[in-house]
Amino acid sequence: MINQPDGPSAFEFSDEDNTVTQTKTSLNPKDTYLRWIVVALASFLVFGNDYCYDLPQALETPIQEKYKITEVEYNLLYSVYSLPNIVLPFVGGYILDYFGIKVGILLYNVLIISGQSLFTFGCYTDDYRLLIIGRGIFGIGAESLNVAQSMIVTTWFKGRELSTALGISLCICRLGSSLNSFLSPLFYEEFKRLGIVSAIGLIFVVISLCCGLGLIHMDGKYLKGGNYEASEKIEIKDIKSLKVNFWLLYFNAILCFMSFFPFLNIANTYMQRRFNLASTLAGGLLAIPYSVAGLLTPILSNIIDRKGKKATLLILTCFILSYNHFSLAALPNHDGSLAIIMPLVVFGVFFALYTSLLIPCISVIADEKVVGTAMGIIYSGQNTGLAIGPLIVGSILSDSNQIIGQYNDMSIVLGVCSFLAACAAIISWWIDKQYHGGILQKSMKELEHSERKYEIEIANF
Repeated sequence: MINQPDGPSAFEFSDEDNTVTQTKTSLNPKDTYLRWIVVALASFLVFGNDYCYDLPQALETPIQEKYKITEVEYNLLYSVYSLPNIVLPFVGGYILDYFGIKVGILLYNVLIISGQSLFTFGCYTDDYRLLIIGRGIFGIGAESLNVAQSMIVTTWFKGRELSTALGISLCICRLGSSLNSFLSPLFYEEFKRLGIVSAIGLIFVVISLCCGLGLIHMDGKYLKGGNYEASEKIEIKDIKSLKVNFWLLYFNAILCFMSFFPFLNIANTYMQRRFNLASTLAGGLLAIPYSVAGLLTPILSNIIDRKGKKATLLILTCFILSYNHFSLAALPNHDGSLAIIMPLVVFGVFFALYTSLLIPCISVIADEKVVGTAMGIIYSGQNTGLAIGPLIVGSILSDSNQIIGQYNDMSIVLGVCSFLAACAAIISWWIDKQYHGGILQKSMKELEHSERKYEIEIANF
């Protein structure tokens, strides 16, 4: 008898009667092609969220004209999305653990669809308050679903494949943002109705729900409803064990997110007013940073894993962001100028580098037993920057009669914020070199060999 494995089953061959009998084996579904179906479904699970997140950016001018709102009131559409998520990391992991991943997927999708529906209804009824309420509900569901997505991918993938899977997922998500920046201005140009454009976004989040139902089906069929554990769960008792390097990274995350996204939030109207570009052209150009980030992130993540130098690259990344803002302030205001293209490319390079560095730095800086707490706090810090940044930008752009000069003021303020982030990264590099043996500079392979030594050094700091 010769046993020949083939997929999830094995076939037993008999030399005597040349017959074939199928017998069952226990091949782990995580070792089959099914895991790539999971990563595709998990990516499109949040595709609709990313598409709808930047709907206000793509429709900034029509929204301001229709509702007669100030820059601060417009930017509040982004701040209210992030405000609940400053606190949510402190309880979100426990919510997912208590209800389970299946209920979590359904619950968060219901919140997303409800929030986007309220936003759409507000567009039809000219009610700005509904836009604010809808964005707040949408934000709670969308950011929580991002956590659920990372749990699913982490459960199905291990080792080096995990970075690849997360990179693919991030790439597809960024394409959702790019698609919105390109399509929404075109849809508005065609229909001249905010409600219709928002309803198209609602269709995308319903499609994402269908992907969630597919994940629930695969979980029940192949993993038999296996247990998922939230990785971003904050334990209050662990906070005191987080070292100086971590809090510098937390400060860095607040400043970088506060410097990057608030500019993109107003970039469509920025290009229309400063360079007299059509809204459709501005929307198409805004696909550049998201597309560049989506394509480069998996590549850069792999290179950083192999080569290391995280501390040095983090300094460089923050200086790139700071330089880019200062260069925007220096651009001449020529009608029809496409000089904005290069800064948009640089923004994409920055975000690809930053997302490739942030999480790996946390996993190195924090002890293994407190990584979940560290991740949750950094996640809260990101949303702090995302909540504060738009309000700062809105307050700077307060006088429409002086808008060009105020755009330059905004670029300088955001450039200073990212410069401070670079200073925090420099201090972190110095502490890492002096007290931790340059652990942030090591590759993943080198870290595996020096893990025990690093634990001793960090305990003595």
